[in-house]
Amino acid sequence: MHIGSVSDSGSNGKCADAWWVNVLLNGESVPCKLDSGAQANVLPYSKYTALRNKPPLQKTTTVLTAYGNSYPVGIAKFSVVHRDRDEDISFYVVRENAPALLGLGACQILDIIRRVDTVRPANDSDILSEFSDLFSGIGTMPGEYHIAVDDSVQPVVHAQGEFHSQLNLS
Repeated sequence: MHIGSVSDSGSNGKCADAWWVNVLLNGESVPCKLDSGAQANVLPYSKYTALRNKPPLQKTTTVLTAYGNSYPVGIAKFSVVHRDRDEDISFYVVRENAPALLGLGACQILDIIRRVDTVRPANDSDILSEFSDLFSGIGTMPGEYHIAVDDSVQPVVHAQGEFHSQLNLS
């Protein structure tokens, strides 16, 4: 079984650290990766067994899917504390060697991630007027460019993965 994650080994953790938080699970500090694309919270069995104050595992028939199917060992509800928030949150405990993961729901409940639909200036200044040079005209590139199209070539649409494999970029 496999729980997939995408990581960049060349980043040296410069940006990646911003998407990890330490939370208290029943009073014990556990680093968790924030994953706004995950619909579940995950705790590896090795971390679960290392906790001194762990709740009992409850049976679950849930199947976690992430590049394949994973069958959790069980589910456990923890008191999760982050900053001034203290919430009861369930984690699926898995055998895979994966990071502890906070999914979207937990991130929102703990006020770690917020959906922002509109951004307004902090004061009443009119940004459009203040930076009018950035909000005028159609494009800012000087000159014109002509793209030549060969009419004898049949147009094709490729899905990203299909095109990637055809170019042998893996």
